[in-house]
Amino acid sequence: MTDSQLIFGESLHRLMHAYQRTMREAFRTHAIELSVAQVRVLKCVAGAKAATVHAISQRMDSDRGQVTRAVAQLRERGLVVQRDNTVDRRVPLLAVTPAGRDLLARVLDIQAAAGRRMAHGLAEADVAQFVAIADHMTDGLGNAADG
Repeated sequence: MTDSQLIFGESLHRLMHAYQRTMREAFRTHAIELSVAQVRVLKCVAGAKAATVHAISQRMDSDRGQVTRAVAQLRERGLVVQRDNTVDRRVPLLAVTPAGRDLLARVLDIQAAAGRRMAHGLAEADVAQFVAIADHMTDGLGNAADG
């Protein structure tokens, strides 16, 4: 392993933890008591046309049981509801409640503010390049078993 690979790993580790810490602090400041998994599930339900636990677990590349638990927790808080599925009655559809939409709007504002802080002083082209590189690297890790 080269020095640049070690430095890269450390930089990525520092970025991930700094972002997570920033988000936890902002959530605490704004009295948002959601886990990262719950936020991701809420965003997926809000963005899907026909949200099911299976579809969300595939989109998040996450364990179905973990998504099921997050959905149950969001339902308990009144942020998500289950609806009848007219196409397949065995698989309920999920929808975000008005309270869920309001909370999600606050979460998105907090995430946008953190993104602005991280990108302060960077050109738009640099941010776009970072996103493209990060997506490419994530895809590479997702295909690690392939290569």
